[in-house]
Amino acid sequence: MGSLSAAMPTVSAPSDEGLAQSIVKAVRATCVRPIASLTIVADGGVVTLRGGARSFYEKQLLIHAARHVPGVRQIVDHVDVPPAKPR
Repeated sequence: MGSLSAAMPTVSAPSDEGLAQSIVKAVRATCVRPIASLTIVADGGVVTLRGGARSFYEKQLLIHAARHVPGVRQIVDHVDVPPAKPR
């Protein structure tokens, strides 16, 4: 009798560029208004978000959208929010 072997399929991590593009899609699907001033850089699953958000809520949406993209291991948050205007 011969021996049987099965190779487990390997799942490769998305490329940094592919991961960044997936995050761009997730952000566009999540946020109501376009985010023009956001830069997304991925490096081995570590994603840096840099730029400005219009509100703290919008910043949280950005981070949430990025965090839930497959392949993201860590978020580095450099998103600025303008101070609240006095009422």
